[in-house]
Amino acid sequence: MCDMRIARRVAFAAPLVLVVAGCQRPAVNRPDPDEEEDDDAAAQPAQPTPQRAEATEPEAWRPPKELVHELEPLTSDRSIADICRRVRCNPPRPGTSTKPKPVEAREVHVTWMMREGTGTRVRLRRGGHNMDQSWRAVFITESGDEVPESNCTIVAWDFHELECTTSLPPEKITGTWKPLRARVIPPKSLVDRVERERESWFDPILGGTARVLDVRVVSAGTRIVFGVGRDRGLEKDWTVTLVDADDKPIAGGSCTVESVGQRATTCTTTVSVDQVKRSQRVMMLPPNR
Repeated sequence: MCDMRIARRVAFAAPLVLVVAGCQRPAVNRPDPDEEEDDDAAAQPAQPTPQRAEATEPEAWRPPKELVHELEPLTSDRSIADICRRVRCNPPRPGTSTKPKPVEAREVHVTWMMREGTGTRVRLRRGGHNMDQSWRAVFITESGDEVPESNCTIVAWDFHELECTTSLPPEKITGTWKPLRARVIPPKSLVDRVERERESWFDPILGGTARVLDVRVVSAGTRIVFGVGRDRGLEKDWTVTLVDADDKPIAGGSCTVESVGQRATTCTTTVSVDQVKRSQRVMMLPPNR
């Protein structure tokens, strides 16, 4: 710092005099041009090492509301008729039937979970009234992909729910604060059986469809034999038409019934043999339809 002294002389309006002494310009360190730096790092000031942000503690797993300490027992109801025996309702009339729908895998929701040893006992919403212990279940992600090693063995069921057990703990089958969905898959034997019932479904009032058993060329056109006869209520005055895979009539596919046997019927159509082989199905309707 500069050493500043103030001298004041008072004599006949003498001016104020400032005496500055010992004030020097600060020294500046300049690099010696003759000195060469060893490397680029010596020319740069040392950078402080960045401090890694401390990892925050992961949020604790929040149990979903579906996770309970104990599951209520399943009911003994297996069908709508069982329910109607306990409460007042109208069960289906005896003998009524509808064409069965194809059996396919269904995606269902988890209703309850209970921790059991190292695994979990799970209750699933029963998405179809033909689901039972012959089906199998796997858990799926929100995008529909199967969770690895997430098989859940169905051990019990009632009219409303399926109960299955899995080796996964509840933490592994819980998504964003709620359980994952499950895909329930039918056995192939059931799929094949229902498909056969669909192909030969027949109602004596509503009619139905049947698979073609035999086809051959005759003088009157193309003769067809299909597997429904008097044992199912079919009569000669019924209307028979060739249909496609969606049960829609084929153009010109009318088939005139010639004879009705006990378990098979013969009819004649103008459709070619190739068209019949592609169709392989006929629809039968009673006279009042």
